[in-house]
Formats: sequence, C-alpha cells, structure tokens
Amino acid sequence: GIEPSKLPKEEDWLQILEEDFERPLEERHFFYLLWQIDGVPSGHCNVNCIEFGKTAIMHLHVWNPNLRKSGYGTALVKSSIQQFFDKLELKELLCQPFVENPAPNKTLPKVGFQFVKTYAPIPGWINYPQKVNLYSLKREDWEKL
Repeated sequence: GIEPSKLPKEEDWLQILEEDFERPLEERHFFYLLWQIDGVPSGHCNVNCIEFGKTAIMHLHVWNPNLRKSGYGTALVKSSIQQFFDKLELKELLCQPFVENPAPNKTLPKVGFQFVKTYAPIPGWINYPQKVNLYSLKREDWEKL
C-alpha cells in the first residue's frame, strides 16, 4: 500500500538512496539486496527503520509474477535474512506485510518468522494506513534453524 502522493520524484528518490549508500552501515536508513535468478534481476529484499545492532524492518518483492509460487522467494528470503543479521548485526528482524497479500504471509512463517499481531499502522514513510500482520524473527531463533 503505497500512497502515491507521498512518493518522491524519481530524481529525489535516487538522491535519497545515493546519500544513504554513502553512509557507513552503522548510519544507514536503508539496506537493499537485489535478487537475481539465472543472472536476471528478479526481485529485491530490503530493510529500513534500521537500528544498527538492534532491529530493522524487512520488505520483500518478487518482481516477475511468473516466478511467484516457485520456491525462489523462500530461498532468496533465507539468504537475505542471513545477510541482514550479519551485516547490520541485528538482534531482531521485523516484517509487516499487508494482511491480504498471501505470498509474504505464507513465506515468512516458512523461514522462521513468528506471527506477533495484526494491526493497522502507517507501515512506512510512503504508505497509507493499512491492516498488516507483524512478524518477528530473533537472531537466536534464526541460528537454531
């Protein structure tokens, strides 16, 4: 649920990301991973609301609809989780997909996330208020999997 009126212009968005990518990891607001399947960019996983060494909120997107329900998403999310925990030294990873989006709501429990609650926040700076499911994955639980 993106609120179109909150989206920055493309050049402003690129400027925001370029400035953020120049910061040390400890000071970043965003951290993106591009997913490639057979060398083709096919999706991404990112975190924002980063509190280095503590928490971050994860987002995941498989771009090509033909690749959904293929198992790729689950495998790519697993590899992304490990990178987020390692590079950002996180203790907990959160994710809050739209309640009516079945793909992430099925994928997250498969990779170890625990359901916390359903609520209706404004989940991000470019979103409108929406009903989401909040999931949590603690590093200690991830390491046991």
